[in-house]
Amino acid sequence: MGAGQLLAEIDTPQVDQELQQARADLAQANAGLGQAEANLAQAVTNMEYARVTYERNQYLAQQHVVPDQTRDQMKAAYDVAKATVDAMQANINAAKATIASNEANVRSLKALQGFQKVFSPFAGVITARNVEVGSLINPSNSSNVSTTTGTTASSATLPGGTIPKGTNAPATGGGLFEIARIDTLRIFISVPQTFASTIKSGQTANISVRELPQKTFTGRVVRTTSALDPGSRTLLTEVQTSNSDYQLLPGMYATVNFGVQSPDPPVRIPATALIIHADGPQVAVVTNDQKIHYQKVVIGRDYGNQNDIISGLAPGTTVIVNVADGLQEGAQVRPQTAQSVNQTNNTVNPQPPKQDRTQTGS
Repeated sequence: MGAGQLLAEIDTPQVDQELQQARADLAQANAGLGQAEANLAQAVTNMEYARVTYERNQYLAQQHVVPDQTRDQMKAAYDVAKATVDAMQANINAAKATIASNEANVRSLKALQGFQKVFSPFAGVITARNVEVGSLINPSNSSNVSTTTGTTASSATLPGGTIPKGTNAPATGGGLFEIARIDTLRIFISVPQTFASTIKSGQTANISVRELPQKTFTGRVVRTTSALDPGSRTLLTEVQTSNSDYQLLPGMYATVNFGVQSPDPPVRIPATALIIHADGPQVAVVTNDQKIHYQKVVIGRDYGNQNDIISGLAPGTTVIVNVADGLQEGAQVRPQTAQSVNQTNNTVNPQPPKQDRTQTGS
């Protein structure tokens, strides 16, 4: 579906009749203005005639040819004519105001009539349709003309029940259609506080979905909230990825890999190497002279079978994976290599050793 494509046509008989009435009122107001202007011209003529008559009688009264009463009568007639001109001018101003009001009403109804045709605001696909042929569109609910909706395509939800499609029931629920533009998708990720400082706008990310295990998509960080959520202590990050082949669908769950590297990565050890004592967690390390030393550590993230150590243990240190209860500080041991443990951040030892079987009794 392309941008500007016609989606629906709505019959608006009431609006059409109101528009015709408004146009008739506008024509009547224009006619009234013409009549008021003609009346003004006639009043101006009468005023000029009254003025000349008054001035003539005023001169004759000074020559005692006509009585003063006649002069006064002509003066009153002249004043009445001037007042009539002012009234006619006020009528013209009122007629112009009526025309402006009618023109605004016509424009408003024409704009409302423009909603008879619903066009697509952008290119995309229709994911939901809440109306069918014959559905009643309520003009008082402005949300009916939006392009987003939360209802299903098969029905429109009303107070009191669900109306089957194809009936003449009012279409409510937030919109006529739901349109999605999926050539570019937005992915929102909550990045943990540990890695929040490494997320920058413009950096790339690898995106994968379970439904396409052999396919990896590339995205780009476009923005972040620049603040952590106080509830989860995570940074909301938006990643956009191109979806020109429409393989990804809106609403899918995806895995996003930013490939960031912490400036001070923790050391990851097997959970069995961790010893919990009253004075804090420890690990048993093997010194250069093959002796046991219990090293206090600070635990970071717990992955179940593995733990991140953020303090107290240097990368490359040899630790004992399975520690016997009777193993004392400074005891001499003969380490044996255990099965390699896959490390994500740092490797404590490619093959973590454990104490000699005869010495530890393991």
